Amino acid sequence: MGSGYPFDQRLVTHISRGLDGDFIVARANEIMSLIRSKGGKTAQSRWLWYQQHQKEIFRDIAFFHGHDKDEIAAQNLLFEQLKLEVQGKPLDFIQVSKYKDEIHGEALLAGHGSEEKALSWLQEERKKRIDFANVPDLDFAQEYLRAWGLAEKELSFSIFNRSKASSSQVSESFDTIWGTISQIEIATSIPNWTQRNGYKGDNFEVDNVSENSITFNVPNAKYKQVVPKRDFVALWKIWSGYKAGTIKRHELRSLSRYTKYIISVFKHLEDHN
Repeated sequence: MGSGYPFDQRLVTHISRGLDGDFIVARANEIMSLIRSKGGKTAQSRWLWYQQHQKEIFRDIAFFHGHDKDEIAAQNLLFEQLKLEVQGKPLDFIQVSKYKDEIHGEALLAGHGSEEKALSWLQEERKKRIDFANVPDLDFAQEYLRAWGLAEKELSFSIFNRSKASSSQVSESFDTIWGTISQIEIATSIPNWTQRNGYKGDNFEVDNVSENSITFNVPNAKYKQVVPKRDFVALWKIWSGYKAGTIKRHELRSLSRYTKYIISVFKHLEDHN
């Protein structure tokens, strides 16, 4: 039944039943060639282009006198094929798993073994590669694209679960640190400190220490700053990395909006204990 574009044979068999199958496939191939040349590389872009130009690309049925039913069938085949590609064929999950493992390994290599850096690389790289032009085997295009999403989820879950377990352990060990922080006297002046610039002046004072937060008086600030204990816990987990310079200040800000106060308190504790 003709050659050319790999139409789904189930569709071809169903739509061509009792009609001229060779004509239907040949005509569908003719139209598909036009759509592929004009509609872009992805199934979604071809589907959109087809919808926008449907009236232009289909000739008058009367032109195909004697083949009018076959022409309608060819149009139906084309429509169903494009829809199938957008909605997705049944995935070959063995191939998905193969691609996922390859992507996961490549990400870990790029992240030098760090899952966090691997995830960051994967998210940036995915934007570049989610395009049919980058698919290694077009027969498994959907599997390849799906694998990127699964690799990202796998890394995210691994980081989350590790962080969750670590948080429980850190929270328990941090109780000792929190006990030390709780002993800082009211009105104690805390020097503003950063790993990059050292002491910067602009000190602030401890106003109150409670079971779940510390309140600071900040010069020239309209309101007192109440910093939750949970923010101290979050930054304590990466405090050593920040001191060593392997974790940058901007990375801390994703964990807390009170980084200025927290890292200065940690530094104050180290200087006075």
